[in-house]
Amino acid sequence: YLSVVSSLSKKKKDARSVEEWAESFKKWQEEADEDEGDMLGDDIETCFPTAITTVQISRGAIQKSKYLKKYYVMVELIKRYFLDLFLNPGMLWVRFAMYFMLSLMIGLLYFGLGNKTSYTSIQSRTSVLFYSVSFYIFMVVAVLPFRVHDKHVASKEVFNSYYHPLAHHFASTLASLLGVLILAFTTTVIMVPMAKFNAPFKFFLDMLLSLNCAEALAQMVTLLVSNYIIGIVGLAGLFGFFMLLMGFMLVPSEFPVWLRWAYSVPFHTYTWRSFMYIEFSGPENVFDSVELPTGMDVLRAYEIEDVNYGHDMLVLFGYAIIIHLITASIILVRQRKANRIEDEMAA
Repeated sequence: YLSVVSSLSKKKKDARSVEEWAESFKKWQEEADEDEGDMLGDDIETCFPTAITTVQISRGAIQKSKYLKKYYVMVELIKRYFLDLFLNPGMLWVRFAMYFMLSLMIGLLYFGLGNKTSYTSIQSRTSVLFYSVSFYIFMVVAVLPFRVHDKHVASKEVFNSYYHPLAHHFASTLASLLGVLILAFTTTVIMVPMAKFNAPFKFFLDMLLSLNCAEALAQMVTLLVSNYIIGIVGLAGLFGFFMLLMGFMLVPSEFPVWLRWAYSVPFHTYTWRSFMYIEFSGPENVFDSVELPTGMDVLRAYEIEDVNYGHDMLVLFGYAIIIHLITASIILVRQRKANRIEDEMAA
C-alpha cells in the first residue's frame, strides 16, 4: 500500500486528506471479510478507486482483476522466482560458477580417466564419482539464505491473504527446476567428455534427479528453521549422514546388523550406485588388475552388481515427491492452526 500511496502522491492523481485516506482504509477493512478469496487487486480497487491498475508488491506484479484465478497467482509467483533466480547472483550464478569451475578442474585433473585400465584408475574413478555425488549435492546448502528470506516475504503475503502458502511452495518448486537443470547440464557437459566417462545422458539424468531431491530437502528444512544459519547446519549435517550411509566408505554387508536398513534411506545411495553402474557395467571395462579384472568385479566388490538403473531413477523421482508431500502436509497443518487462532481472536 505504501507503494500505491507514494505513486499516487508523485503523480498527483488522487490528492486526498489524511481523513479521506483513513475513511477509505476503514471501508476496505469492513469489506475485506466479505470474500475470503479476494486478491490484492480487489483490495486496491476498494480502497483506492482511482489507483493505478497494476501494483508492485514483493518484486512481483499482481494485476487488478475481480475474477483473478488461482492459476494466475501461481504464474505470478513463478515469474517472481525466476526474476530472483536471474537477478540475484547468489541464487544461481555463484553456484553456476562454482559448479563450472569444479567440473572443469575434475575434467583437467582426471582427463581421459575412463580410458585407463590400471588398478589405481579404478580407485580414481570410484573416488571421483563419490566426490561428484557428495560435493555437488552438498553445495545446495548455499541456497538456504535466499530461501529463508523468501519464506519471510511469503509469510507476510500469506498473512494478508494474497495467496495460500501451498501456492508459494509449488511455484518455487516448479521454478527451481530450471536452476537444477542448468547445474546438472553444466556438470555433465564439462566433466563427462573430459574424463571420458560413459553414457552422458544417463549421467545427466542421475545428477538432475539427485539435485532435485537436494532442493526438495532444502525447501523442507527452510520451513522448519527460523534462520538460515540453523538451516545450513541442519542440512549439512543431514547430508553428512547420507554420505556415510551410501555404501562407498563401508559396503552394506559391513554395516552393523541393527543399522543395515539405513543403507536404503539416503538418496545418495541410489545416485552413487547408479553412477557406478553406468561407469563399470559395460563389457568394455577390462582392467590390468588381478583383484578386479572387470567392471562387474568392481561392482561386486561394492555389492552393487545387481543395480537396476531405471529402478533407481524412479526411486530418486519418488524421493523428491515424498519430500514435497511431507512439506505440503506441514504447511497445511500450520495454516490450519493459524486459521484456528485467527478465528478464536475474531470471536
